[in-house]
Amino acid sequence: MEILIWVLISSIFLFIAYKYLDIAVTLFVCAVTLFSRDFVHLHFPGTPIYSTELFLILIALSIALKWLKSRPIQLPDFSLKYPFLLLYLIAAVALTRGLFIYSDKVFVLRQAALFYYSILYFILPLAYNDINKIKRFIYSYIICCAVIVIVWLSKAYFTDIGSFGNIYLAVGILIMTAVVEKNKLVRTGFLLISGLGAVYIVDDMVRAVWVAVIGTIALALALSFVGEKFKRVAMNFTFKVVPISVLFVLGYFALNSQNIAPFFSKIISINPFVGAKHNPAQGPYLVKENIPANPSKDDMKGFGSVAYPAQTSKGVIYNFREIMVKAQVGQPSVNTRWRLLCWKDIIIESFKKPLMGWGFGKKFIPESIVKLGWGGSWGEQGFQDPHNSYLSVFYRTGLIGLSIFVFIILYFIYKTIIFIMSSIDSTNVFMAIAFLLVFIFINAVSMFMVVLEGPFLGIFLWLSMGFVESLMNIEKKTSFKDQDVLITQIKQ
Repeated sequence: MEILIWVLISSIFLFIAYKYLDIAVTLFVCAVTLFSRDFVHLHFPGTPIYSTELFLILIALSIALKWLKSRPIQLPDFSLKYPFLLLYLIAAVALTRGLFIYSDKVFVLRQAALFYYSILYFILPLAYNDINKIKRFIYSYIICCAVIVIVWLSKAYFTDIGSFGNIYLAVGILIMTAVVEKNKLVRTGFLLISGLGAVYIVDDMVRAVWVAVIGTIALALALSFVGEKFKRVAMNFTFKVVPISVLFVLGYFALNSQNIAPFFSKIISINPFVGAKHNPAQGPYLVKENIPANPSKDDMKGFGSVAYPAQTSKGVIYNFREIMVKAQVGQPSVNTRWRLLCWKDIIIESFKKPLMGWGFGKKFIPESIVKLGWGGSWGEQGFQDPHNSYLSVFYRTGLIGLSIFVFIILYFIYKTIIFIMSSIDSTNVFMAIAFLLVFIFINAVSMFMVVLEGPFLGIFLWLSMGFVESLMNIEKKTSFKDQDVLITQIKQ
């Protein structure tokens, strides 16, 4: 019965993709956004195929069927086709090596997700070949963000339908800068979502997302000095999104404080552990629960410990201060130390196979983390993602693969800025800037989290690239039409 349901859903989706490719891709992205891991980790019965992999295959199949029916299909121009071809060549070598060397074939294929979702870069210009289709996607995605916010509000605590609501809302806030909406009610709704989304992001206590959001907004403001075309987005941030978001965040903190005076005193407090017993000679603060149960002297070198007093409230403000103040006084948290040790170990391992890497399927276990007895997925799953997608690329494809990947990232940014500066269509400009900001944001997050290794976050890198490529092709097509009209008029 379960197989029949999957076959029915797959058939319906294939039909939609064949008839309306843009709607199929939009449904695909919205499902990932709303249900995240709960959707992605659904398996087709009796196989290890994830739902996202199945629907991506169906989308590709619908394109192939269209090509067979009405050859030749006029393909869009892909500015990065040759660098991607090199990247796929390296990925094919890594995949082949992995299938021959490592016994866990499913794990080998799963690790190839680092690159195979990049097919979205090529699919999107085919699906969104009209500006109105891109607008429909943007509004659909904003509706998903609104649903996440409504679910959170209805439960009165911070959650979302799936996971990673903080990142999905951050992407939504950035995408909203592309919309030039005339309806005041809709504009108000956008600002409301931005404000509530900012509160969600702050309260979620994921510093990688904080850094990425602040850095992306700062970059948007800095780009306003590059040219007039960037100023509209910068103004949108400066006078709308940022003030509203700050007001919502301050309001939330104030509501979670007993009164206004303690609220401000807690925010600026230097000591995050009020009343805690701590010997400064021991070194940086370290929460006791993160220390090995029976640490040796070597385990504790460079680390101090602190006990939470029973009378201390671990509320929103407390947690916020705990994270922010550690950064201010130069005392890295355990989380930071964990990542630095993990990165050190994977870099050392990567340089044992520097050119082509270990291939897909090699299970990385950080030696330093194991010796310290600290936690991680290595204990449960038998491998550890390094929480840095660039290092994952290096580990699996070597310096050659990493160099090609970094070239694609930098060349895309260069081509997008050139397109923005030369475009004559303001709508295309605003959308291209918004997708460029999403692209930069996802890259920033991927330096601290597991992003490109899975679809629930990684697809947004390839989506942002694909949408900019769509805009380039749409403008080129429009300019050709204008030229044809002009030539016709001259002949007449």
